[in-house]
Amino acid sequence: MRVFKCGCCGYKAPEYMFAYGRGREYGEHPEHRYCPQCHQSIDWYGYGIFWVSEQAS
Repeated sequence: MRVFKCGCCGYKAPEYMFAYGRGREYGEHPEHRYCPQCHQSIDWYGYGIFWVSEQAS
């Protein structure tokens, strides 16, 4: 599991919480992922991979 950090507001959450969706102000962008905190596109503002967990086999 990866934990992302939003480049706009700094919110940290698991990757699955940054859902693909529609852009509100700039039209539809289904290929962009959006921050659950500030609702901005992390594909536009950038993001960091804050933490990576290795799955045990």
